[in-house]
Amino acid sequence: MADSVAQADASEARENELASPQGDVPSQEPSASPEAQLTHLQDALSEREAQIARLTEALGTAERQGQEQAQRAEGLEEELRRTLGQYRTALLAAAPDVPPELVQGDNVEALERSLASAKQVVTRIRQQLEAKVAADRIPPGAPLRSTPDLSSLSPTEKILHGLRRLGR
Repeated sequence: MADSVAQADASEARENELASPQGDVPSQEPSASPEAQLTHLQDALSEREAQIARLTEALGTAERQGQEQAQRAEGLEEELRRTLGQYRTALLAAAPDVPPELVQGDNVEALERSLASAKQVVTRIRQQLEAKVAADRIPPGAPLRSTPDLSSLSPTEKILHGLRRLGR
């Protein structure tokens, strides 16, 4: 990051040099010969061409770095997608009663919120089904016939009860 800031500052300084009307060209003295002026201008032109070459090279380097960073970002995004898929699979394995369709998300927090919501839905449906089953439950068959409880009868009543059963 610091390199890109330094490069941007250096580029701005170079642009300011190029934009100045005199740049590196010192003011020409009127007494200088035309050959000296020509030589001086050729030197200045050579320096500008060298600057252009350096800037072009720096631009090419920056473009390559940008492409490398873009490729790296794509790779990281793909790795993130794979990792999120594995995390989702692990979440679903830990909660087998949750339907996979209910757990969606493009980041960890979204997956966890989705799982929590899905667990609430499953719990609510389970409670509703259990309540319905309990309400619809019918006892199997008729109750068993039992013999009358004779423990509360007096001895005389017990004898009468026994004689009635035999006299039928």
